[in-house]
Amino acid sequence: MKPENQKNGKYPEWKKSEWYTPKAVYSAASQNNTELLGALIEGGETLQRPSSIGWTPLMYAVHSGAKEAVEILLRHGADPDQGKANDGDDTPLMLAAEGGHTEIIELLLNAGAKIDKPNDHGTTPLMTAVHWKQSKAVRLLLDKGAKPDLQTKTGDTALMAAADNSCEEAARILLYAGADPSLTNAKGETVKDIAEKRGKFHAGARIIQQHLKGSSREMKQRRLRSFIRRRP
Repeated sequence: MKPENQKNGKYPEWKKSEWYTPKAVYSAASQNNTELLGALIEGGETLQRPSSIGWTPLMYAVHSGAKEAVEILLRHGADPDQGKANDGDDTPLMLAAEGGHTEIIELLLNAGAKIDKPNDHGTTPLMTAVHWKQSKAVRLLLDKGAKPDLQTKTGDTALMAAADNSCEEAARILLYAGADPSLTNAKGETVKDIAEKRGKFHAGARIIQQHLKGSSREMKQRRLRSFIRRRP
């Protein structure tokens, strides 16, 4: 079936040999070249075929923040959960979380992406957003139902990532969402242990230490609600 715009004559006539150059679909996706991408799809390009580094066209588009290309690929059947083929199995949703591409996160979730699907190491999209300090993505994923207390294969949680990577705002958001600071990783460490190891000058650790020393749960939640309301 032809893309809608091509039915209306918008797309130029591409030579078939140009449609099927091995890298064309990946370049079109990453550069948000919707015209070429539509022509390639019309020519029968397989959207699930991974590149030499294991990425699908959708992954290239997501990584580049190419929203229109993502929309086209999803509309034509790209799998929102197909991850990297040869190393770690990172998913498109993880790439969107890494880049803080909140509109693309919503597109992927609306297309059926599993919000908590981990890679081979047990890392989830929420953990990825925390690691890369993408607080808007952290908030969106939690709002959409991401579980804050899932653990990697080494037992680490999103809150531990916040303590370990100086993610002050992510730590606040996770604590307000009810993240459990009592969980332990494979080393037997709680988030408190990680925070103390990082020290008082480490932003994410400092917030967690303050939270654990707070006088009451209600006061903690009130402070966190106030902080979140002040954010744009």
